[in-house]
Amino acid sequence: MRVVSALPHRSFLVALVLGGAVGLLTLGIGGRLSMRSIALLQGQAPGFSIGGSMTVVGLGAVTGAIVYGLWCRWFVARWAVRGS
Repeated sequence: MRVVSALPHRSFLVALVLGGAVGLLTLGIGGRLSMRSIALLQGQAPGFSIGGSMTVVGLGAVTGAIVYGLWCRWFVARWAVRGS
């Protein structure tokens, strides 16, 4: 049985990029649209600010990259060590 101690450096970078892309779409853009929908349901005037939108989308991308990167780094590497 071959023991893998961690993911290769390149695989970790790919995981960060993929996590960032998914986070950008789901957490960032989806979160911004959800926030706007809630504001409209509460009767607030419609409007987006570029700064606010970029903050929400950027934080979604960063969160997705961190979560997926850490998931790949710790859980996938440990499954490979166990041989599962």
